[in-house]
Amino acid sequence: MIRLCLWVCVSIVWQLAAIPNTFAETLYTRGYDGEWISVESDEWSEGKNPVRFNPKGTALNYSVSHNDAGTGFGFADPIYGPARLATVNAVLAYVDSVLLNEGRVDVEFNQSINNASGTPLASAGSFYPGSPPGFEPGRAYTHILTGIDPNPSLPDIQVTVDFGYNWNSEMDDPAVNEFDFFSVMLHEITHGLGILSLTESNGNSEISNSNPGVYSTFDRLLQTGNGK
Repeated sequence: MIRLCLWVCVSIVWQLAAIPNTFAETLYTRGYDGEWISVESDEWSEGKNPVRFNPKGTALNYSVSHNDAGTGFGFADPIYGPARLATVNAVLAYVDSVLLNEGRVDVEFNQSINNASGTPLASAGSFYPGSPPGFEPGRAYTHILTGIDPNPSLPDIQVTVDFGYNWNSEMDDPAVNEFDFFSVMLHEITHGLGILSLTESNGNSEISNSNPGVYSTFDRLLQTGNGK
C-alpha cells in the first residue's frame, strides 16, 4: 500500500511538472533601447497579428514569426523580404547544428524599425523573472531543454531589427558599406538563447537592481580577480 501511494504521488507530481505555466507572471525582457521592460506573461502586445514562417532543415522545432505584414518594409519588403527570411532560416539552421537538440523554441520578430540614426542595428532577448534571487537561464533555454513551454502566450525570444541601415540581406559577402544580416542575426539570437549578462557595473542585477538578485546563468562565469 505504501509503495502504491508513493507511486501515485510521484506520478501526479510528474504530470503536474509537465503542465505549462498558465498563470500570469511578471517577466522582464530587454527592449530595443537597452532598457529592461516588464511584461505580464499573458499580455504580450508586440505580436498582434504575426506572420509565421517555417525554417527548413532543422531538428529544433522552431516557431518563427514577424510583425511586418502590410508595411511593405522589413521582412515584408517586396524585394529584400524573401532574402531576409531565408537568411534568418540559415542562422537558425546554424544554431541548430551547434545545439544538437530536438526541443522547441519560439522566435518572434517585432515590427521592424526604420531609423538608422545612431540606434542599434538590432536587439534581442529572452524573458526572465524578477524574483527570486538566483541564476536564470531564460525562457528560451527552458523551452529547448524541457520541450515544455513555460509561457505559451509569449515567444521565447523577441527580436527587433532596424532596417533603416544598409544591409546585406543575402548570404554572399557584404560590400564595404553594408552590414551583414547573417552575422548580426546570429549575434542577437545567441543573446536570446541566454548568452548575455544581467549584471550592472556595481554587481547589482539589472532586473531586480539588487545584490543578491536575478542574474543570467552566463553570469556564473563572471567574477573579479579575488573571486567576487
